[in-house]
This record gives sequence, structure tokens and C-alpha cells, in this order.
Amino acid sequence: MIAGAQDASLCGGKLLASSLPSPLCVCGMLSGGDLQLDSFDSAVGPYQAGSTGGDVGVVGGISPQGSWNIGGALRSSSATTAQVLGTLWVRGPLSLAGDLSGDTVRAAADAEIGGNISLVNLSVMGTLTTPIGSTTSVTGQRAINQARSAAVQVAPPCPCDLDPYVSGPMLAIQAASQTSRLGLDQNALEGYAGSPVLSLSCGRYYFQRVSGLGSLSIQVSGRVELAIGGGLSVGNALTISLAEGAQLDLYVHGDVEVGGVVAIGDPSSPPRVRFFAGGVDSISLAGGGFIGAVLMGRRRAVSISSPLDFYGGLIVDSLSLNSLFRVHYDQQILNLTGSCPSQ
Repeated sequence: MIAGAQDASLCGGKLLASSLPSPLCVCGMLSGGDLQLDSFDSAVGPYQAGSTGGDVGVVGGISPQGSWNIGGALRSSSATTAQVLGTLWVRGPLSLAGDLSGDTVRAAADAEIGGNISLVNLSVMGTLTTPIGSTTSVTGQRAINQARSAAVQVAPPCPCDLDPYVSGPMLAIQAASQTSRLGLDQNALEGYAGSPVLSLSCGRYYFQRVSGLGSLSIQVSGRVELAIGGGLSVGNALTISLAEGAQLDLYVHGDVEVGGVVAIGDPSSPPRVRFFAGGVDSISLAGGGFIGAVLMGRRRAVSISSPLDFYGGLIVDSLSLNSLFRVHYDQQILNLTGSCPSQ
């Protein structure tokens, strides 16, 4: 049996479906500039630009520093001030537990702010709810359809109390690893030279560490579990491609660093790649590109340095944006199940 799970009772799909209440869940701070969220249903067809939807849940606070265009709801349970150094445009309900200050905020539905408001421009097309005794100061354009005073409480929008680990499944994959049938041992890709191509057919594979200055291409056919115990560091481009019908559960303990462009998974069917990032390490993506996957990294600090499109959904510890990050949520993530195919 291929478990693909964080514990013995759940397969990876069911765990991910139950742990992603929002397309983008951030347990720490979400900050930086340009962020866009929308959604699609891969069972209906591939992603089409111009769609709506795509909620964001944040536990540790937000700091928009560019243009944020949220196709669904934005909820932050942090009592810290949400400082908007740019434009925040929310098409669904806006819920912030603390103060709101800065430049421009536009809410296409209701908005509830748990503290004082001090903005240059504010537009609320629904009802604005603020606590009794709070103040609302808008020095520029102000358009509020309706306002009321009431207590504002925002529950934590993401399941950050549970920290799933990867040590269990990684040890199981290491014990049953079929890496030797590739003519390689578990240390073969540490300090690799050139731009290797790794072809993985149905099975389990373990590498202690994957690191090199060149590009790396991983070609997946069949149902594959790949575990990397000591981090993934690719100096140039990283490509993970899937043959028709192929699936990948990827477990990485240690830092993930990619210096070049990433092309991971299938944007037309993101749930075929499930990425479990364990530990308290970082994920640094410097070269942009695309990822089609479901990413669970509750203790991972993620940084984006070049424009990146993410098809699927993700939960991480913190997210720092130094470039445009577009999240295209696939509604089929909700249909991931706990059934594990036999091998």
C-alpha cells in the first residue's frame, strides 16, 4: 500500500482536503506586494483568466505592500494592525480582528474591522461593522454603503494548532525505497553535476539530500512517493513533470531552495501533486514559473522573488512576497479522499 499520509489513519488526500479551509492559509505573517487570488474547477476545464473566488485566511497578520486583489474573502484573526501600503481589493467578505490603517481598501461585500480605521481611501459596498467607541478616519475618497457598531470577533481561519510531521512517512518510504533499481543510492544526488534527469516509475524512492548548481528534471510516471530527508537545493531550473495518470506525493525535510524557474506538476490538474514540507525550514523560490500542487507546510517560511503562478492551494507558516504571486485555487482539492491505491 502507498500511504501518502502524515499518520497511519489518513491518506494524504483526505488530510489535505480537511486542512485547507482556504485556498491560501498563512499561520504567521502574510506580507509584501502583489498578490492575486481566483479559482477554477479542474474537473470542468483548465484555468481561465478572469475568474473570481479564492479566499485567504491569516492567523499572524497582514501587511499589503503592493496591489492585493483577493477574489474571495479575506480573514485575519490577528489583533495587530493591518498596515496597507498600497491597495487592498477584496471581492468577498473582509474580516480583520485589529486596527486597519494605510492607503486604499476596497471591499465588494461586508467588512468587519475589530479596531480603529485610518485610511486614505475606503470603499465598502456592503455593511461596515466596527466596535463601539472605535474611530473611522478617511482623508480621501470615502464610500460606505452602511455602517453599524457591534463587537467584532474573528476566529482563527486556519488549522495552525496541529503540526503535521513528515518523519513517519519518510521513514516508511526510506525502508521500502526502490532507489537502487535506478542504479543509484540515497546519496547519489547530493552535489550533483550538470543537469540530471530523474525518471521515476510507480514506486517509492528516498534520497538523503538533493543539491546541485545545475537544473534538475524529475519525470513521474505512475503512482510515486518521493522522500528527501536533508533538503532540496537546485541552483537553476527545477522541473517536475507528470505522465498521463501519474501522481506524486513529495516529502521534503530541510530547506527548499530553487534559483531558477520552477515548472512543477500539472496546472490543469493540481491535486495530482501533494507536497508535504516538514520541519521549520524555509522555501525560497527565486526564479518564478508555475506550480500545480497542494502544498502543506504549516511550519514553513516561504519567500517569492519572481512572478509565480500557483495552481492548487497551500498552507504555510509565513509568506513574504517580493514579486507577483498568483494563486489559482482548484475546487477539486475538496474532493481529495483518503483512499490509498495498492501497489
